[in-house]
Amino acid sequence: MDNELEVIRNQMEQTRSSLADKLEALETQVRGTVEGATSAVTNTVENVQETVENVKEGVQEAVGSVVDSVKDTFNVRKHVERHPWAMFGGAVMLGAFAGILVGNRARRRRAAPAAEPAAEAPAAS
Repeated sequence: MDNELEVIRNQMEQTRSSLADKLEALETQVRGTVEGATSAVTNTVENVQETVENVKEGVQEAVGSVVDSVKDTFNVRKHVERHPWAMFGGAVMLGAFAGILVGNRARRRRAAPAAEPAAEAPAAS
C-alpha cells in the first residue's frame, strides 16, 4: 500500500511539473502574441497618422490651388494686362448695352401718356 501511495505521489509530482512547464510555455506564447499584436497595432496607428497627415496636406494644397484659381479668375487687372483689346471691347459692349437699356426707359417714360383721372359716374338714386 505504501508503494501505491508513493507511485501516486510521483505521478502527481510529474503532472504538476508537466502542467507548470505547459503553463510557462503557454505564458511565453501569449506574451509573444500580445507583443506582436501590440507592435502591429502601433504600426497601424503610425500608418494611419501618416496617411491622415498626407491627406490633410493634399487637401490644403488642393484648396489653396482652388482659391488661387478663383482669385485669378476674378482678377480684372490681370485680365486687362493679358487681353487689353478683349477687355476694351467688352467694356464698350457693356456700355452700349447699358446705354440702350437706359435710353429705352427714358423713351418709354416720355411716350407714356399721363394717366388721366377717371370721371366719376353720378350715383343712381
